[in-house]
Amino acid sequence: MPKKTDVASLVSLITTDLRGIVSDEIALAKAEIKPALTRLLGGGVLFIGAAVLAMVAGLFVSLGVAVAFAWLFAAQTSWSAWLCGLLGLACAIVLFLLIAGLLALLGYRQVKSAQAPELAPAAARQAIEAVQAGVAQGLAVANGELEDQPIILL
Repeated sequence: MPKKTDVASLVSLITTDLRGIVSDEIALAKAEIKPALTRLLGGGVLFIGAAVLAMVAGLFVSLGVAVAFAWLFAAQTSWSAWLCGLLGLACAIVLFLLIAGLLALLGYRQVKSAQAPELAPAAARQAIEAVQAGVAQGLAVANGELEDQPIILL
């Protein structure tokens, strides 16, 4: 049967190993998640850009383009100024909404291409299984069930 000092040193080794495993798993998770978060943030920024452009198109920028379209309609036709102005405004709004739709599509593709972490969860499962096996073996040694077998340290 092992002495108390041997059990204490085993517990100390297990504690030290667990700290190392946990810090390694956290580092792996950070390294794996960071690229996915970067892609998600990039896609989110594109979505925000699309929304802002759509609002500006409805309020300010479309007015200038609408005047240009209205001027073209008035120069080419004999329609009233009101009709030319409304057609110019409609053309400007459609133009900017098409650009906003393109930005939204690019943002969607950016977000869709982000990948979920794969290595960190698998490594965490392996670490938990190794700790469980080590604890079971340590308990067996402490209870005197594995006196003839050597202790396997991972």
